[in-house]
Amino acid sequence: MLIKSLPFKNLNADAWRKLALAAVAFLYIANFIALILEIGIMNGVGGDYWAYWSAGKVARELGFSHIYDLNIIGQVQYQTITNTNLPPGIISPILIPYLYLSVFVIPFYFLSFLDFPSSFWLWTVVNILALAFYLSFFMRDLSKSRTLQSKQNLLLMALLVSYPVYANLINGQIELLNVIFCGEFLRHAINKRPVISGLWLGGLLLKPQMLILVVLALFLMKNWKILQGFVFSAVGILLTSFSLSGVKGSLDLFRLWTDTEQLNSSFAPENMANWRMIGVNINTWTSSSLGWILTILGTLVTLALWISLLKKKPAMLSSQWVAVLLSIFSASCLISWHSHIHTAMVLLPFLVFLAHRQVNNNSQRIIDFFVFSFPIAWIIGSIISILLVIFHKPPVENLTNFLLGFAGVVVYSYIILAIIKTKPQVELSKNPFHDQSLK
Repeated sequence: MLIKSLPFKNLNADAWRKLALAAVAFLYIANFIALILEIGIMNGVGGDYWAYWSAGKVARELGFSHIYDLNIIGQVQYQTITNTNLPPGIISPILIPYLYLSVFVIPFYFLSFLDFPSSFWLWTVVNILALAFYLSFFMRDLSKSRTLQSKQNLLLMALLVSYPVYANLINGQIELLNVIFCGEFLRHAINKRPVISGLWLGGLLLKPQMLILVVLALFLMKNWKILQGFVFSAVGILLTSFSLSGVKGSLDLFRLWTDTEQLNSSFAPENMANWRMIGVNINTWTSSSLGWILTILGTLVTLALWISLLKKKPAMLSSQWVAVLLSIFSASCLISWHSHIHTAMVLLPFLVFLAHRQVNNNSQRIIDFFVFSFPIAWIIGSIISILLVIFHKPPVENLTNFLLGFAGVVVYSYIILAIIKTKPQVELSKNPFHDQSLK
């Protein structure tokens, strides 16, 4: 009698990884479809894109100087939401302000010619295709090859199904632009074009909180040519934005940036992935200020680790320099006052480089940690919530979102510590991305 071989037997690490990635992709797709069927778009799905589309519509119809006017934005958003299929109980004067420099609203100026649902779906498709194309381009440029090899395809698949990418898509966020800005900053740097690299770094003024520690680190590392390009780019972006918004719009934006109550109500700090998120949730659960103590301690520890990274004094544009910058961006995500999970997409080009050049012996482990920590946290949170219902226990407020954000904090911390422990090594060849490079 012949015994049939057991399924999934004799699979190597990459085969198991592919199965896990397929399961994660299925989880995200099922969740996305369930949300669409249950509540439609604009309430959970596409909620952030609502602000960008509304600002584009106001810029097109009334001018860029009005995109920060809360009364005007509120009217546009309320008129839009009343034309959807959302249940009457959900419809309310929800307001999500546009808080970015006016130059970055230009793409949405054109996307606002479409109605909101059509524009959101177009933006979503563009994000998926453009991200896949750009990461493929970035990998090919690193390996100086016209085609992707098997290991590169697996890496691309892993990064595309990571939770930060999913969070970006489901919210209609704009992290695709940050991936391109950061990727081109990195690509030109490693190709010995520091001034052009700095020009691309200026694009991260889209979300300037990501530059909190990065620009200061470049200054302390005396990377003058990169800073030269950055300053030129930043001045150009600021002047262009001012010319579009005018004095009125610029003052309105400044008032929004300093309106703490508006910022807290609009951006759900309890769902972020930083030290602030931990403090907010613990304060809520304990009805105390204990969380702020942990937030301050976490921030101080992160800053101490940031100083340790700078002590490595990596050679400018070396592989070790890139690894240090990966950690510095991770540290920025941790201490930034506004840092959601999708913000982690800014790390994608660095993770590609990490795998390509084998800067760290734990490169594959770091990437697996980045990809799988979030779905594991999500599943754990869901199981705990179900068990609480089964045993008639009171639910823990915001538990799953807290665990997702906590996974982000752990991932950032792990990256920082892994890079700190890395010893400088000899630069690898220009084309080291062969089939063994991710083992």
